[in-house]
Amino acid sequence: MKGKKEREPGEFLTRFPYYLKYLAFCLLAIGMIMSLIGLYFSLIRAGAAQPDAGLDQQIAYLVDMRVGGLLFWYGLIIISAGIVGFLLSRVAAARET
Repeated sequence: MKGKKEREPGEFLTRFPYYLKYLAFCLLAIGMIMSLIGLYFSLIRAGAAQPDAGLDQQIAYLVDMRVGGLLFWYGLIIISAGIVGFLLSRVAAARET
């Protein structure tokens, strides 16, 4: 076919650090977005606890705080995975040269 480049057998291994860096940046972006959404749920949507609130408002507050906390911490875990992936891509690129 015209215009299509033939792949070499070991091309994936030579491009592996670039693929790993791309994956690491994607994980960083996803983790940041999840953390920001978690902060929104925890700080803005849940708001301050009101002692004289009805049962439905108390349940909504607890659910929003729980969801916000989980999203925030899972976002931080994904960010740390992205940082590890970025460091591994740097090591793999250094080994290649």
